[in-house]
Amino acid sequence: MAAAPFTVLGQYPDTEYLGGSKTRPVQVLEAATVDHGVYFEVRLPRSEASTDNLRALAGANATTYEALFDYTGVSDVQWSQEPTAAGMLADHVIIYVTSDSGDSEGVLDVRLDQLTNEYVQPRIAALRAALNATEG
Repeated sequence: MAAAPFTVLGQYPDTEYLGGSKTRPVQVLEAATVDHGVYFEVRLPRSEASTDNLRALAGANATTYEALFDYTGVSDVQWSQEPTAAGMLADHVIIYVTSDSGDSEGVLDVRLDQLTNEYVQPRIAALRAALNATEG
């Protein structure tokens, strides 16, 4: 069995806001990726929150976060949650990008549900190009 790409830091029960007056009980798993130590959390409804399901979701997210370091110029990755216009929390990934020289840094803030190669790759490349252009 291959080693998990993450380390479990803890878990706890919580309540997730669904909108209006609706909520649901969830189980939250706190973890960090093995290679770069990116902290993140995953949540599943308690009715679905078996050990296998939580670990599978954490493994998928850890792999996604670590893959961002394969893009040229990505220096760091941070998990975050930010409020939506409706007042709900959405998972975000903050991607730190450096110029060729390493003297400049920019930040991309991407919703986790938008985190695809097709969405992220051109934005990382454009930010890196802008940083390089500013440096001259």
